[in-house]
Amino acid sequence: TISVVGGERGLCRAGEATGDACEPSWAVGWRGLLPIYLTSLVLPIDDALVLPSLWDFVRELGGDARWYGLIQMAYYVARVVAMPVVGVLVGRMAYGRLLSVLVAVGMVASLLYAAAPSYGGLPSVLVARAVLGLASSSSVASMGYVAEFVPPQRRVAAYAVTFGLQRACGPLAPVLNLLVVRLPVVTLGGGLQLTKYTYVGVLTAVLNGIILMGMLALQEPRRSREQLSVPTPKMREICRTVVRSRAYVSYLISFQNNWSNQVLLWTLPIVTDQLYPSMGIVGNSTLLACGAMVGLLTVWLVPQVTAGMQDRTVLLVTQGILGLVLLPYALVFGCIDYPAGRGPPRWVLYVLFSAYFFPNLAQMPANNAIYTKLVSSRSA
Repeated sequence: TISVVGGERGLCRAGEATGDACEPSWAVGWRGLLPIYLTSLVLPIDDALVLPSLWDFVRELGGDARWYGLIQMAYYVARVVAMPVVGVLVGRMAYGRLLSVLVAVGMVASLLYAAAPSYGGLPSVLVARAVLGLASSSSVASMGYVAEFVPPQRRVAAYAVTFGLQRACGPLAPVLNLLVVRLPVVTLGGGLQLTKYTYVGVLTAVLNGIILMGMLALQEPRRSREQLSVPTPKMREICRTVVRSRAYVSYLISFQNNWSNQVLLWTLPIVTDQLYPSMGIVGNSTLLACGAMVGLLTVWLVPQVTAGMQDRTVLLVTQGILGLVLLPYALVFGCIDYPAGRGPPRWVLYVLFSAYFFPNLAQMPANNAIYTKLVSSRSA
C-alpha cells in the first residue's frame, strides 16, 4: 500500500497500518546514520583527552588558575553563541555541507592546540579552545538530521545509540592517555614539538579528518516542498510558547545540571593536583572512566527501575539524589582546607565523583519528556 508521511510517499507492507508504522521514502537507514554517529564521538573523546591534562598543560606554558578559567570560559562562551546560529543554518543549508564545515573547523582547532607551545603559547590555546567551542555546535545539526530524516518509530533508538556511543568514550580515557603519556617527544620542522600535551591535538585532528571523510557517505534525502515550506518560528514566538507552557522549568533544571557538571569536571584536575599529586593524567583519566561507567549503567538501569513511574516523580527523585551527592562532595573537597598532598582517602573521591553521574544522567530522559509534554500541550 502507499501512504503519505510528512508530504512524501512511503511504502507499507501488506496488512501494516498506515502512518508512523510505514517507512517513508525519505527515511534514512542505520547505515546512512553512521556519519552522524561519528560526529557524536568528537566531543567525548576530546573531553577524555583534554580534561585530565589541560591544567598541567596550562601550567607548563606558564599559566595559572586565571588562565585556566579563561580558556574554559572561551570554549563554553563560543559554544553558547554558536548553537543558535547553527540552529538557524540547519533550515537553510544541507546537513552534509554544514556538518562538514563544522568538522573541518574542529580539525583546525585541534591542530592549533597542538601547535600552541611553539606558536603563541597560552593565547593560542585560548583561541584553539574557542574555535573548538564553535565547532562543538555540530551536535545541533546532528540532532536536527535525526529528527528530520529518521521516522518516529526509530528516532528514540537513534538517539539512544548516539547517547550510548558518547558514554562509551569515557572508559577509553585511561587507555588513550596511558598511550599519550608514553609517546616520545618529537621535534618537527619549524620548531614544532609534539609532547604528551600536544599529541592530544594531533589525535583529535586525525579523528576529525576521518569523520570528514565519512561525511562523504552521508545520505541526505531531498527535502519535500512541504518540508521546505514550513515557516521557521520566530524567536519571540518560541519564547512565548516556552513561558506560557511553563517549559522554562525544564530549561532551569538543564542549566543547573550543566553548570554543576562543568564546575565539577573542570575543577577536578586542580583538586587532585593539590590533594593527590601522584594521580597525574592517567589517574584523572581513570576517575573520569569510573564516572562514565556509572553513566553507562544508568542508560540500562534507569528504564528498568522507573518503568511505570511518572516523569515528574523520576525527575524529583533524581534531582533529590543529585543534591544529596553534591552536598558531601562540596563539603569534603570544597569547604575543608587540607595540607598539600594530604586529603581524605582516595576512595572517597572515587565514590562521590562517580556517584554524581548517576542522578545527573538519570534525570535527562524524564526532563526531556516533561519538556515535550508541556510544549506540545500548549502548541495543541
